[in-house]
Amino acid sequence: MCGVKVSDTQTGLRALSGKTMKKFLLTKGERFEFEMNMLIESKEKSVPILEVPIQTIYIDENKTSNFSPLRDSLRIYSVFMKFLISSSLSFVVDILLFAILVNMFDNILDKALVIFLATFGARVCSSLINYTINKNRVFNVTEKRIGTILRYYILCTIQLVCSWLLVWLFYRLLPIEESAIKIVVDFILFIISFQIQREWVFKKR
Repeated sequence: MCGVKVSDTQTGLRALSGKTMKKFLLTKGERFEFEMNMLIESKEKSVPILEVPIQTIYIDENKTSNFSPLRDSLRIYSVFMKFLISSSLSFVVDILLFAILVNMFDNILDKALVIFLATFGARVCSSLINYTINKNRVFNVTEKRIGTILRYYILCTIQLVCSWLLVWLFYRLLPIEESAIKIVVDFILFIISFQIQREWVFKKR
């Protein structure tokens, strides 16, 4: 760590009540990964975090540090990386089905309707894969399925409409193939989706 102001983990833990402490007994991870997971859970459980100014002292330019830039960074950002892998897998399914459906209905129906049907059909299939992986592997939610699946498909519906409208709009404005436009549009929606899924859809209650 660098800087003067840091979160003093020990001071913060001593200030917590016994009931609050129990919430962190099942927090996963070790070393720096545990610190990051504890901070994330503190926010999810509305546990206040107090920043205490301390003096940072490095001995021999911090040569004795046990922090491994690669290994510990992978652990710290594991949730986002798992979300990225999950989204990438469902995105591949989504874009392939989208391209197939566009080719099936092209020159038969109106272009706006073609893009909508392709977007809808592809998203239904890819969302089932994405929901299952995110719930069980990425965010590790144990809540009853009806709650998370309802929130997930509310978000999914909004994303679907946004994706359809934006792809159709840019297709009319730019001389670019629908699938290429969809890749850019869905990437932007992916970044927004991660925040919403973490803070609302799969937030531990």
